[in-house]
Amino acid sequence: MKARLVTLIAVLFSLYAQAQNDLKAKYPKTYKAIFTTINNLPETQEFLKSAKVSEPEVYVDGPSPSWRNYWWVKVGTGNFGMLRATYQLFVDPKTLHVYYLDDYDNGNGLNFKLITLQQWRKWRTTKAWKKTHRYKNGELVTQADR
Repeated sequence: MKARLVTLIAVLFSLYAQAQNDLKAKYPKTYKAIFTTINNLPETQEFLKSAKVSEPEVYVDGPSPSWRNYWWVKVGTGNFGMLRATYQLFVDPKTLHVYYLDDYDNGNGLNFKLITLQQWRKWRTTKAWKKTHRYKNGELVTQADR
């Protein structure tokens, strides 16, 4: 049983590394630009420093057809070849604008929404941020406020 688990972890880690290498080979300039953009964000730099013990990672998942072909990037901790995303970002490959995937937004029946980096920086420090919320007229509104 233990040998199977070790083998499974090794296979998953290999697939994870191969996926990153495939993206780098297929889209070298875009991959580098997106990776650099995300790594230069103050939030990412702080996370990579504060989570050193937990093997912090930035994982570029590549173009997402369901999100206007924005590139999906996960920032989190990786142990045993598995990434646990602390936050997820999307990057427009043409403009390098960064968007945050807000999974507390219950609007539009999708249970998540992309918001701008500036909105994320503003709203994540509020009490309402950790509650189920949505956006109304450019403002963060919680369930109780509606």
